[in-house]
Amino acid sequence: MFGIRLSGFVEMPKCRNAEMPKSGGFVTPSMLIATWMTARTASAMRAILVTPEMSVLNTRWPTFWAAYSHVARSSRRSHAFRFAAEQLAAAEAALAASTSTSRHHQIAVARTHTREYWLEVHGVVEREVVARRQVRYLLAFAAPGWTTDPQWRTSTVTALVREMIATTDFTAMPILADALQDAGCDNDEWLALMRDDQQPWFAGARVLETLG
Repeated sequence: MFGIRLSGFVEMPKCRNAEMPKSGGFVTPSMLIATWMTARTASAMRAILVTPEMSVLNTRWPTFWAAYSHVARSSRRSHAFRFAAEQLAAAEAALAASTSTSRHHQIAVARTHTREYWLEVHGVVEREVVARRQVRYLLAFAAPGWTTDPQWRTSTVTALVREMIATTDFTAMPILADALQDAGCDNDEWLALMRDDQQPWFAGARVLETLG
């Protein structure tokens, strides 16, 4: 499973299959991260995407894909299938690269174990890089565990949010976190994400929409 810290993700022991939280949903960002990072199949990802906390995406998938890939490509494939296929493609590319210069290695891959085994051996890092990017964007769009208090919408907070959206420059997110904390926000996980320079932000991110 994976947890969260100010500078990014904390690696924990891996498990093969994603397990849904016992509550049936994601009440914190770390719960979504942990479950997504262990998902390996479209069905496991689909189970995550249909939870109530992720339902905001139902009407916003075109906006999501435009932010995620800069092009809102239409596709007949399900969203879960597209996520799973992207992860698998990264693992396949890593496996191909590892065998491209070694005939002995090619034979070993072809004759021993299963292809899934070799994809785990040679593609796990690349797969996790893709999964980490996916879940960061999903966090920004769905904002599981995020609620607002009217008192947090100070003049400083609203001005920061509107300026970032207008300029599409989100480098002031750590400053926004400070302003929210000064206003009384004590949601440590979301404040940490706002201060994390690896977290993507964009117009359409639910946290910003609730504060603007």
